[in-house]
Amino acid sequence: MALLKGQKKKMLKDIVKYYVDTTDNTYDAFVQALLAYQCGTLDTSKYDNWLVNECITIMHENEITIQDCIENKDTLQTIVAEDKSRHEGEFYTPEVWCQEGRKYLKEMLGDQWGKIYIWDASAGTGNLMRTENYPQDKLFLSTLLPEDCDMLRAQFPEATVFQSNFVKDIDYDEYNKNFSNKLPEKLRQVLENDEPIVFYMNPPYKVGVTTDSDVGSYMMQKGLGKCGSDILHQFLYRICMIKRFYKLTHCYFGYFGSTTIYNKATRPLLNEILTDFEFENGMYFQAFDFANTSTSVGWVIQFSTWKTRTSEEQKPFKLDCKVQDVNTQTVNIVGERIMGYPEVLLNTWAKPNDTYYYTQSPTFTTMNVAKNFLSKKAVNSMGQIMCDNFAIRGTHRCAVSTEAMADGLDITEENFYRCVASFAARVLYRRVQTPLNNCQFYSKPDTEIEGYDTWIKNCLVIFLFDWACKVKSYRGFENCGQKWDISNPFFNLSVDTVKSIVTDQNIIEDINQYPVDNSFVLGVLEEAKKVWYPEVMDLYNFCETIMIESLKNDVRKKVNYENDLVAWDASFVQLRDTEHLWTEALEMAYREKMIKVKNILQYGIFKYKFLINYKADYSDLIPNDVEEFTSAIISDDSDM
Repeated sequence: MALLKGQKKKMLKDIVKYYVDTTDNTYDAFVQALLAYQCGTLDTSKYDNWLVNECITIMHENEITIQDCIENKDTLQTIVAEDKSRHEGEFYTPEVWCQEGRKYLKEMLGDQWGKIYIWDASAGTGNLMRTENYPQDKLFLSTLLPEDCDMLRAQFPEATVFQSNFVKDIDYDEYNKNFSNKLPEKLRQVLENDEPIVFYMNPPYKVGVTTDSDVGSYMMQKGLGKCGSDILHQFLYRICMIKRFYKLTHCYFGYFGSTTIYNKATRPLLNEILTDFEFENGMYFQAFDFANTSTSVGWVIQFSTWKTRTSEEQKPFKLDCKVQDVNTQTVNIVGERIMGYPEVLLNTWAKPNDTYYYTQSPTFTTMNVAKNFLSKKAVNSMGQIMCDNFAIRGTHRCAVSTEAMADGLDITEENFYRCVASFAARVLYRRVQTPLNNCQFYSKPDTEIEGYDTWIKNCLVIFLFDWACKVKSYRGFENCGQKWDISNPFFNLSVDTVKSIVTDQNIIEDINQYPVDNSFVLGVLEEAKKVWYPEVMDLYNFCETIMIESLKNDVRKKVNYENDLVAWDASFVQLRDTEHLWTEALEMAYREKMIKVKNILQYGIFKYKFLINYKADYSDLIPNDVEEFTSAIISDDSDM
């Protein structure tokens, strides 16, 4: 048995802890999910299992195997148990972000700062206000753990410090004030007198605990059960409950936490908050800047400020994207994110408008395993694009194929370029994706912006030749006791061109037996070439030359027609998958040319608003002169 040490051990601990904290599942459940993944039976449509899939990706990147997880089980279980000794989901807020949070509060409160009462209902050790020198007689600091109260009293001797479970007990009416009766008299008077008060806190973040608290159970009774599964959401709803119960007219709050409040699934809770409060301002930053959070799983922390609603108009939830310079300890704004759900999702926009029918055909799963399903297919379908609207998943669960795929979208002549856009945006985003610009969901692009038509035509070469393009031509593919012949309508050479090259009788026979109508793609290529950049044309010529050379003499016969290379319309990826045809030199040349093209085109992700939620200066992604752009930063591309 090999025990993990050093960085690998820390990395795996971070991954496991994040999974356990986020899903409320056990380490054993994590291991079982890993084994299901290994067997190809993991249902990634469920969030918990999707998260496992993401964890496995990170493990692979760090050369951590599933066997490592099994062999180091006891050690990791002990670490997780120690981390759970405090209330799950509590994270220490670094001073730099405490200061930034207070800046937003000061901006919202104006001259009330220093005069208004502040209640930190998850005070912990009081670091949110530790360095502010705020009048302590205006502070209410409550914490779940009694031992924290002693530290708080030592740090804030004049503040009102008390032990309290913020999500326990409910105030129903003036005779049943089960929550309020446990509050200090001074705090009750502030609430009863409708004195201005602001909640400033970093609530615990823990999902899957709806019925573990009174507020969670109450939210379930009110039809907010799914929203109440997170303690953070319960804290926010408690603020609404206090505001309503005391009919407060000068109530404010600012909190650190995840961005889940803006998700579509939690819209009912957001609507409840918007009934009483209006969004003021906010920021977000990478979670690993927060102490005790994972350094290996990409997510973000937000801080936002809210005030009692005074108008009907709803402001957009714009959050400043902030980055800390660890050398100078300064914080800079590098972008802006509009939280929320896109008006039109990318897949909705890309979906074909053709008539559908049902057919029995082999459908490929994410594990590249074929199963015989009765699948829904567009009448004019040439193939399918596998994609996901969720940005974190969609960048990796993206492929083009001539076979049916689980969660696949049909590609027809009518939606062809929309599928090219969907595929190219996801593949290009892989190269620049960070937790900071990850905007939850892909959006319909703005095709009216100048330059889009040229950009999308240049993206055609990525669509045809990127590694994620899994288009193949099969002859006699066996599945479920049947044989299937699948041709390649995306083939980029005309049949006349192939006939003028081929001398191999087996391939000539295949041409006669399997005629393929690829006239649509040939027409698209002819039109697109008029606006291609030199680097795009160079990549296309490189790939086309390789395909032509493979058709000459007995090149394919020498490798026994491996990967169905007897098919005259075999794709570029089939050649690249053939070990004895594809050399290291070809791979290096291919990577260099593809990376040049991607360097040129990646700005389009932001310019044409595939990520409409994120606004940033993308000018550094645009070459000074695209027409003469010949240099490129050559680096490893995870999608190749």
